[in-house]
Amino acid sequence: SFLRRPPAGSIFNKTCVWEEDLGVDGLDAGPACAEPLVKDAAAMVHPDWFCYNVPLFMMPVYEEVYQWADSEELSDPIAFTQKMSSYRDLLAAVHGRLEARVDLVTTMQTKVVGFLVAGLVWIWYNH
Repeated sequence: SFLRRPPAGSIFNKTCVWEEDLGVDGLDAGPACAEPLVKDAAAMVHPDWFCYNVPLFMMPVYEEVYQWADSEELSDPIAFTQKMSSYRDLLAAVHGRLEARVDLVTTMQTKVVGFLVAGLVWIWYNH
């Protein structure tokens, strides 16, 4: 999948990307692509696609995903709802774990800064 490769440099800092902006091989997933795949084989999407300045939802790819979801919903609404519920559960679990990690890092940073300030104050008053 082309999403395993980093996004083209031409799509950064744009509000919307169309197929002509990507060039002929912008979405090429064939073997002719010279950029390396993500080293971790389990990674389905290259992390650079989630950068703040990549318009992921304003691309032809998102339109294809929307069309797929729309056709799936029309063909079997119950199965589609179950799939989307599973995806939502997965995303909620990942979001919760990431928030917990951020909270842990923030707590540790606060403690380190507190110890440094306490140490500097102690050194200041003892000398």
